[in-house]
Amino acid sequence: MAEVVLDASVVVAILDASDVFAARAHALRRRLLAEGHTLVHLDFLLAEAVTVLSRRVSDAAVLGMGLAQVRQWFEGGEVSFVEERALIFSDVLGVVLATAGRLSFNDASLVVLQREGAIGDVASFDTGLGAVSDFRRVE
Repeated sequence: MAEVVLDASVVVAILDASDVFAARAHALRRRLLAEGHTLVHLDFLLAEAVTVLSRRVSDAAVLGMGLAQVRQWFEGGEVSFVEERALIFSDVLGVVLATAGRLSFNDASLVVLQREGAIGDVASFDTGLGAVSDFRRVE
């Protein structure tokens, strides 16, 4: 099947059992894997997820488990580093402007990467991505 990028909203929900989307995230992950998709972890989305997790979780053990999972993905070669971001920087700013700031820089990066064919569908609970009509999101 196809590769599906996991957005930070899904990654956070996978890493934090208390997240409102935790059950949906795990079900989505299982469904995508059962359908034969390859799950893709982009470096900048993992950085966003770690930041959210670090600010949200007050229990050091829970934070440690989340970071251990991210480290496992990294050490297992499951993290894709997007070197093209320097080349698309201006286009990303254009998407942020075109959406009147409804999309963050990272979300706008996903839009540009998808338009350029560098990534396929994105698994996300972020309904704000609907601000771009041609963006392909699965949930």
